[in-house]
Amino acid sequence: MSWYDGLVSFLASFCRNEPTSIGDWQTRQQRSYFAAKVSDNWWIWGIDIALVRDMDQPQADYFVAIAKAMPQGANIICSAEPGWYKAAEQSDSFRTLTYVSRIADHAKDEHGNKKDLRISLVLSGDSHHYAHYVGGGAHYITSGGGGAFLHGTLELKREIKARWLIEEHDEPVTLELAACYPTRAESEQLLDGNRKFGAHNPGLTSAWASLYLAYSFALTSLHTAALNCDVALIEFLSLARGVWGYARYQEGYSSLKIIAAAAAQAFAHMAVIVGISALAWWINERVLSQMLERWHVHWHWLFWLAYLGAFAFTLGRWAAGKIFGWNLFITCRKFGMNHNDAFSAMKLDSHRHFLRIRIDGDTVTVFPIKLAKVPGRKGWRYNPKDERDRSPSVFSPAVEMTPELIEKPIEIRVDHESTATTQVKIPGELPADAK
Repeated sequence: MSWYDGLVSFLASFCRNEPTSIGDWQTRQQRSYFAAKVSDNWWIWGIDIALVRDMDQPQADYFVAIAKAMPQGANIICSAEPGWYKAAEQSDSFRTLTYVSRIADHAKDEHGNKKDLRISLVLSGDSHHYAHYVGGGAHYITSGGGGAFLHGTLELKREIKARWLIEEHDEPVTLELAACYPTRAESEQLLDGNRKFGAHNPGLTSAWASLYLAYSFALTSLHTAALNCDVALIEFLSLARGVWGYARYQEGYSSLKIIAAAAAQAFAHMAVIVGISALAWWINERVLSQMLERWHVHWHWLFWLAYLGAFAFTLGRWAAGKIFGWNLFITCRKFGMNHNDAFSAMKLDSHRHFLRIRIDGDTVTVFPIKLAKVPGRKGWRYNPKDERDRSPSVFSPAVEMTPELIEKPIEIRVDHESTATTQVKIPGELPADAK
């Protein structure tokens, strides 16, 4: 909800002074962030990265107070985005995660003694794949298996150098990739689907065909002369600028690699525009104009526009899909670009997964579970009322699903004891001496 409707809608639906009902659940939050004690030794910190560089002060004050009220123990951090992916670039989400980690690391008790709060497990979604990194005594898990489409894992680095809780002169922590789903080999195979980009994205290819038509119309100068080279140059520069702006926005930066890829794609599109314009003009000069003269019919610009449209929305539309799809395929596989668009364009509804977490005393075990195939819209059946009395589900799959483990269960153990404390979820429940 917060992604599509904004944080305001999330606050309106979930964060009220009085509890409201969401299905069979009662809301408790008053903010977009929370802390919850789930056992004597384990807490969850749900931070709000807010897609900005710095954590807002009320949230920082809240977690400082939470850390002060916590016992010696461990905690889990939940973040909306796997900021460690871009640790080298010091991305906004990485800076926010680092900041909240420092809050835990610098926590002190009421006597001013430093607490031994450990961040042993960091969970995130946002990227629609599974990835498990290990390093610095902690596990970093991305599980976005319920996303709108599948993300591949080609962009995942084997090792990430992250500066967590360390000074500038110290060596960064090395996070090593332990497992991912889908695998890199599977991701490369899935990427082949971009070769059929036009079939998957008819709307975008039609938009390109419309652009082809407009450019071809200007290029042929109402069929009165040969192709206008000055117009062609202006159109190419305009195309290159637009494609470069799109690539720069998607990647978050610009480089020679991005400029070269944008220029190559713009050149390919321009070649098609010139080609269909030349073909339309040649057919007109050799065939149509002579026929029209015999019939004493003169070209009208609307007729010429419709004539060019026949080429733009057949040959041009097909070519645009091929060019855009191959651009995504090549830049993603060979140059590490366009990972999001290359996979979202294929609209893959496979490789679903989720996490089950068991807390037993001072040990947390994470079970990463995959579902290679899930039922489509017609693959579910309505449960009769007598079955719903035994199960909360209204629908169930018509064919039994076969869950499997992505990797062996991940066991994380706390090495020291801690005393039980009261559960803290919202600022109003903080102990008086921690506010």
